[in-house]
Amino acid sequence: MVTHLQAAVLLGALTLASCKSDSSFKAGVATETPVAAQLPEVTPVVDEANSRGETPAAFDELGSLTDKFKVSLKVDVVFAIDTSASMDDELIATQNNLQKLITTLNDGKLDSRIHLLVEQPLTLPAGTDPNKVARIEQRVDSADAISRLNALFTGLYAANYLTIDNLPMATPMPFRKDANLEVVVITDDNGSGEGNLAVDFDPTKTLKATFNGIIGLPTSVASDTCQVANVGNEYITLATQSKGSTLDICSADWSGLITRLSNDMVKRSVTFSLGKKPVNPKNILVTLDKQKMASTDWAYDDKTNAVTLVKTTAVKDGSELTLNYNPAM
Repeated sequence: MVTHLQAAVLLGALTLASCKSDSSFKAGVATETPVAAQLPEVTPVVDEANSRGETPAAFDELGSLTDKFKVSLKVDVVFAIDTSASMDDELIATQNNLQKLITTLNDGKLDSRIHLLVEQPLTLPAGTDPNKVARIEQRVDSADAISRLNALFTGLYAANYLTIDNLPMATPMPFRKDANLEVVVITDDNGSGEGNLAVDFDPTKTLKATFNGIIGLPTSVASDTCQVANVGNEYITLATQSKGSTLDICSADWSGLITRLSNDMVKRSVTFSLGKKPVNPKNILVTLDKQKMASTDWAYDDKTNAVTLVKTTAVKDGSELTLNYNPAM
């Protein structure tokens, strides 16, 4: 005799068997039915962003890798300025164009702080913000900029900080942890001797700095106002390693020189390296503060494998940026 319980078990087994025979799935793998046929006509990603009323990305825009960044519009700039006898004209040119650098950085929405590692007092233009510029009274000679910079970053010159009025600072202007660090050496010579070679300075790891040089280049042309003692090969090496700028100290137009340097700093603040090479750069999904950016608002550089934000009106200090893409295998 079949009990009620046995009948129920038998009925359940028959039902399950019937379902399996009609299923389009085998061993967890879908049949060849096209994905589009299984989805509704509108295929947005429904996630937490969607529940908050934000516009989600479409499935076909999402790659398998996402690089995330927090944008910093803060920049600390350190100038190490050679004040040996041959540098008089360059010192005057630096002084005369310093305000242009600050103005260009500010126009690029950067919050800049300038540290001037230089022995001689500088006369800065009227209107220079005293909270944005400090002078560290320390001599930099022809070949020792790197060791002087290392001493600065280890705190050895804390007592040498002066205001733009050449008065002692009660507290040295600090280097901000969340600021991009740009180092600029201005000299007509090359680093040499113990502690002054490229290997003695670590701009990309310990300091996470970008190194720049207004220096003698292989292409520099001497003139009545500029004589290059040596090509600045040690500084060129550091700039190359950190993707910084190398500019010709014998340039006749220092105004344009400083403008280019400051524009490079602004660009680096909104440039972000991808973790891997993308299969198709055109398909990178760039999102700023959860808003998709148009393809005309950013540019990809294949040589550096980096994305630069071209339209920066919506960029704020602390903005969240994500780069989503399919990486090349």
